[in-house]
Amino acid sequence: FHLKYSFIFSVMFISHSLVSIFLYISSTTVLSTDTTALGVHYSLHSILRVFSQPEYYGNVLVAELMAKLRHSRVTSLPYVPPMANRMPFVVIDGFYTAGRTAVAKLVSKAIGAMHIISPPKRLSRLRRYFARTGLRKHFYALSKYVTSNIVLSQLYYFPIVLERYWHDHAAYEFAAHLDPPPPEGSNLYELPGDLARPDIFFFLNGALSPLKNNATTVKNHETLPFGKKTCSNIS
Repeated sequence: FHLKYSFIFSVMFISHSLVSIFLYISSTTVLSTDTTALGVHYSLHSILRVFSQPEYYGNVLVAELMAKLRHSRVTSLPYVPPMANRMPFVVIDGFYTAGRTAVAKLVSKAIGAMHIISPPKRLSRLRRYFARTGLRKHFYALSKYVTSNIVLSQLYYFPIVLERYWHDHAAYEFAAHLDPPPPEGSNLYELPGDLARPDIFFFLNGALSPLKNNATTVKNHETLPFGKKTCSNIS
C-alpha cells in the first residue's frame, strides 16, 4: 500500500505540474470517474451536497461544522493574490507523519512561516465525531476548504507551511480504492479550482526514522532542535 500511495502521489505531482501553468482551473472540470463515494471532491459545492442530504437535517454537529466553515470565510481572501502582494504558500505532504511534521517544522522555522496542519485544530472535536461516521471522508474533504480559508486569511502577514492538503487525502483514497489508479495526466489529479493554490508542493517519500514511521508527532525525537516559533500556530 505504501508503494502504491507513493506512486500515485508522484503521478499526481507530475500531472499537477502540467496544469499549474494555467492561472485558473475551473472547479467544473469534467471528470472521467465519479470519486464522490471516496470522499474526493472537486468543488466545495460537491461536498455541501453530501452534508445537505435529508438524513443530516437537525444534526447539531453537521450544523456546527457548517458554522465553522462560514466563520473561516469571514477574514479569508476570495483568491490567492499575486506573489508580489503576499507571502509564499508551501505544502508538504507524505505518508510518514513524523518525518513530514519534522520537515514542515524545520522549513517553518527556517523561513519564519506559520505552520498549519490539516484538519486544523478548530475542527479537532468534530474530527473525533466524524471519524466514527459514514461522513468521515467527506469531513476530511471539507476540512481542506476550512484550511484553505485559514491560509488565505494569513497570506498577507506570514509565509505558510501547510501539512496534508488536498493531494494527501486524494492519493490515500485512490491508493486504497482504485486499482489500477488513474493514469498519469488524468484530470482526477487536478487540485480543485476553488481551493487556494500553493506556490510549491513537496512530497516526502520517506520517514524520519525506520523505527518510528507511524508516529503522529515529533515530540519524542529529542535530537531535533526546534526553537521557538516565529509566529504561533493558528487553528
